[in-house]
Amino acid sequence: MPQQNWPNRKTDSIMTMVVNSFLKSGKTIIFVDGIDASGKTYFARNLKKSLYSKAIKSTQLRVDDFLKTETKRIRNGKSSWKAYYSQWFDFITIKKILTTFIQKGKLEKESLIFNNKTKKKKEKIQVKKESILIVEGVFLSKKEFSKIPAFRIFLDIPFSCSFERQLKREPIVRKISRKEVIFRWNHWHKPAQQWYLRKNHPKKAANLVINNANYNHPKLIKVNA
Repeated sequence: MPQQNWPNRKTDSIMTMVVNSFLKSGKTIIFVDGIDASGKTYFARNLKKSLYSKAIKSTQLRVDDFLKTETKRIRNGKSSWKAYYSQWFDFITIKKILTTFIQKGKLEKESLIFNNKTKKKKEKIQVKKESILIVEGVFLSKKEFSKIPAFRIFLDIPFSCSFERQLKREPIVRKISRKEVIFRWNHWHKPAQQWYLRKNHPKKAANLVINNANYNHPKLIKVNA
């Protein structure tokens, strides 16, 4: 999990550039994409703070909030990288929410509590008019979202960095063993993310690509028109 050293001069500079680039785009949705443990939630949270410093309201929407129930994710005691890629998250509902926001300029969402084992426990979050919607999570360059008019940011980290972060994070956040973390990495997370990168080319689709191997020293590595 990232050390909470925000802000500093380096991150201030990056966020100023990100916010200015976003405002020039004229869009109202920001996608923060990246492989597992690339720092998407932390980055999105601080992006929200930067927007607020300019008197711009925003709401953060997490793909993890739309995780399907365990019974739908894991059947017969098994899962796979293909299931993680295509079945774990309710992308259909996310797309409907984004489409509603684009059409009406506001929305109410009902999100699922992460890792709920049996039932869909929901919470409502409102996004009012004249607010920016920040969507962060994995697989945001899938075909389901290709036509969403979003300003796209991809956080780039090596797979080795993702693995080390998950070894530290998952036993605390998900309450699973180190052995289980390693199994999921080798059989679910890494192959699914490799497939995603090859199939969808999220770096190419992104407006900004940022090296986020160091949470507190992000580096801009690519700007796409």
